[in-house]
Amino acid sequence: MSDFDQIVEEQLANPAVAREYYRILPYYRLADQILLLRKQRKMTQQELAEKAGTTQAVVSRIESTAVRPSLETAIRLAEALGAVVDLRLMPLEEQQAAEAKTRAGVRSLPVAQRLGKHR
Repeated sequence: MSDFDQIVEEQLANPAVAREYYRILPYYRLADQILLLRKQRKMTQQELAEKAGTTQAVVSRIESTAVRPSLETAIRLAEALGAVVDLRLMPLEEQQAAEAKTRAGVRSLPVAQRLGKHR
């Protein structure tokens, strides 16, 4: 286990840290998914904004997690990307177990793959 992984696990053992982490995690995932899908669709932020009825600045702020979009905004962006929003509630214990499993799986990947430099 890397030093970083150890620090993450230690921090998430603190209930206050874990609560905040899981509270903001969906916004980071949403930002990642919007950015990834926008790039896959070969769209600029401006093009996405126009299709979604918002501004390029709003798209930029959402992708950088500087703002937390409303569900309505997330749906409009998804529609503009030809996607849907999949919203679900999950017991915290299940989410924590899934995160731990993901972290363990990432640790087993070669460094190049973890950094997105796989062939």
